Amino acid sequence: MGAESYILRLSGKQDIESVSRYLTSTLGLKPDLNRYALTQHYSYYVFGDGQHIIECELTNRSPHSQVSLRFALCNPLSITELFVDFATKLMSHLHLTAVICEQLPADAPTKYDASDIPLFAANCKWSIAHAQKEWQRAYGSEEAGLSVSDACRKFFSDDANVYPLP
Repeated sequence: MGAESYILRLSGKQDIESVSRYLTSTLGLKPDLNRYALTQHYSYYVFGDGQHIIECELTNRSPHSQVSLRFALCNPLSITELFVDFATKLMSHLHLTAVICEQLPADAPTKYDASDIPLFAANCKWSIAHAQKEWQRAYGSEEAGLSVSDACRKFFSDDANVYPLP
């Protein structure tokens, strides 16, 4: 994890078109016009509801597809339920395996399949809460529904004094 974001990776044997359709038609993500794919193997999507932003990178690793979900830790704490809901829907509908890329409780597995959804959800929520506490301790309690790049500009750039922390 970078200091600014929380990341989860999902992978499976679904073709990239099926994953893309599910992201857009069922979960409501839209192509992210602010991100440009360096190769044809990558595509980017974003979900925003006016309070939260979740970003998605879809990668074609033939014969597998990989989905990376992330959000900036400055998003409101309510992002936890939304993020876990997105991940569990992807896991169950597309039979994807999830890897939590962040700190977990002692002895918790990092990898989960669709049969592990309750354990995955509990450990993901624990992990997100831990990351959010670390963020707040380092950068304050201000909440902002920002993308990761916008959060970096707001909190880390030389122009950060334009957005003073509390």
